Amino acid sequence: MPVWRRVKGSPGALVIAAVLLVGPVAWHPATLADPLARAGYDAEGRMEALGVPGAAVAVFERDGLLWSEGYGVRTAGGADSVTSRTLFQAASISKPVTAAAVLRLADAGLVDPDEDVNHSLVRWKVPEGELTQDEPVTLRRILTHRAGLTVHGFPGYHREVRLPSLPEILDGRGQANTGPVRVEEVPGRVERYSGGGTTVAELLLEDVVERPFPEIMKEWVLGPAGMAESTFEQPLPSESESRAAQGHGPGGRVVDGGWHVYPERAAAGLWTTAEDLARFARAVLVSLAGENPGLLSRAGARSMVLPEGGTFGMGFMAEELSGSRVVFHGGANRGFSGLLVVFPDEGGGVVVLTNGDNGHVLAREVVDVVAGVHGWGVAR
Repeated sequence: MPVWRRVKGSPGALVIAAVLLVGPVAWHPATLADPLARAGYDAEGRMEALGVPGAAVAVFERDGLLWSEGYGVRTAGGADSVTSRTLFQAASISKPVTAAAVLRLADAGLVDPDEDVNHSLVRWKVPEGELTQDEPVTLRRILTHRAGLTVHGFPGYHREVRLPSLPEILDGRGQANTGPVRVEEVPGRVERYSGGGTTVAELLLEDVVERPFPEIMKEWVLGPAGMAESTFEQPLPSESESRAAQGHGPGGRVVDGGWHVYPERAAAGLWTTAEDLARFARAVLVSLAGENPGLLSRAGARSMVLPEGGTFGMGFMAEELSGSRVVFHGGANRGFSGLLVVFPDEGGGVVVLTNGDNGHVLAREVVDVVAGVHGWGVAR
């Protein structure tokens, strides 16, 4: 079975950046009919069976959006339908979006992916020891999950509790609800998924750019990619709450408070729409083709999708099946599940976002159906 079919979420000085901003990537209205209906797939029936109240799907190619649709409701038992503007927590799909910011900042000469992160970190340092004597923790190793760092993922916080700072999270102290992020493997030796590592990258970007992480992401990725509906703000700004889906557990019950808050924004904090995530993925495809305007350099885009000694490139998981490449990332926060799959050789992809813990099942099925309809990759 392909890895992307098994994945459930996570197995994320003041600089004037105008010189690099490419402007919103061109986007075209949806052009094709519903591929799920064409295949006879009953999305709402499957959602009911899985206890997933709402879902949003976007299908895209390098040239633009092919089709998008919202299903169900934002809250179980409610009347507010999921639309193209409904916000979902992207969970770990935040990580490749964060990786794009690192790569853009690297192209601008502001960070070095292969330098010891402790050379740039100011407010906190990776504790050093025997494991890091010869091999440092670097941004490249963090983004490819080969830095040897601990803390796989984060459970989030109730909306009413005080949130810990990034240094508190990284040391596992104060209000932090996870353990300290530490080196437990020689960096570069093995692949070990670490949301903790992505949080180190978040702190580094803030220390280098000297701005809050959501502002960095808006300027360097969300704005240039045309992701106008999206934000890394945690908590979610009050003016956006009316568009937000509420999370639901396996039985379809609403998460207490509606959703959890994730101060580990780079690893799990993106609020977005299916169409906005499709814009991001489409921008990566455009960059891979070397087309202008591109979100990334062609070399940067290739580094995101080509594995470095394991499953991960600098942002996406990747595999090759029957001669076709598939790159992807899943996400699972409390009450939310999603999947982003890109077929670079065919130049297309699918985004599925849901407001249910069981949404990962629906997402895999939808990607299979859409890929089959379009003749993409493994789903033939």
